[in-house]
Amino acid sequence: MKRTKYKNNKKIIIIFFILFVFILEVYFRVFFHDYFIKNPLPYLESDIEGVPYLQINFSDFELSKIKSRIIVLGDYISIHRSWENQTTYPEILDLKLNHSFEIINTGASFYSLPEEMSLLKNRAIDYDPDIIIMSYVFNDLDLKNPDNVIIPLKLKKEIYEFKIITPLSINYLIRLNVFKNISKLYEDKQKWMDYYANLHKDKKLINLLKDSLNELKQIKEEKGIEVIFVIVPIFYDFEDENINYINKVVYTECLKTELTCVNLLKIFKKYDVMEVKEDDGDIWHQNSLGNEIIATEIYKVIINKSKFFQ
Repeated sequence: MKRTKYKNNKKIIIIFFILFVFILEVYFRVFFHDYFIKNPLPYLESDIEGVPYLQINFSDFELSKIKSRIIVLGDYISIHRSWENQTTYPEILDLKLNHSFEIINTGASFYSLPEEMSLLKNRAIDYDPDIIIMSYVFNDLDLKNPDNVIIPLKLKKEIYEFKIITPLSINYLIRLNVFKNISKLYEDKQKWMDYYANLHKDKKLINLLKDSLNELKQIKEEKGIEVIFVIVPIFYDFEDENINYINKVVYTECLKTELTCVNLLKIFKKYDVMEVKEDDGDIWHQNSLGNEIIATEIYKVIINKSKFFQ
């Protein structure tokens, strides 16, 4: 009798768990993403101390502008504050431009190219930017990132048709604990470089890159917005064949669109690696000099565009 009761209780627990997962799944796939399209996440801290999902709250900015406006798109690179100098590269750029532009930095942790393009087309473009800065890093085609549970999957179906999506509810629960072992992510740099090089050999993913670049070109032509596509290196092993392969592929595709393309790997190679990277074992992010270089190269492009300084 007890054994039968135990089995029944087990079945009930399983049924309730499945029901719970199903409800979460419906919420994430329908209600949450519909809300996200209209209301991208404001600034908030994640469960990782000091790491924001999105740095800015769009409600802090008026749709109508009082001066020229720059929209910065990118992943954590765009909001990374180095250990030595707690300043992001858009903040350095703002100082170099003497605050002559209003800069909206939409950099977000865990974003890749589709999320950045979706945010641009569904929200940021409404803020009438004069310049769009797209900072592309070598892992921006990583569409299997399990941390991307906050993205609006319904925004553009064809972008995600080849993305392997586990149930978002399970994905979200897993994500709550993933950073307990974050140090393991840094153990094998070569593995990551090989992985991202292979992504840039995938025809579907390269087509995604091409489509995104062409969409940026279309925005530039139709709306008269200057687009600056900035290729930012990570891993800081500048002579590695994988790094150079990825850089060449992305830069070549960018040049085909006739966008303004800034190849920062070429610039960073002028420096010793330890001069431009964080010195705490971080293989992903630039230090304060790295941020300064990024801001300087973008600044050079902007001041050479005479229409902004007539």
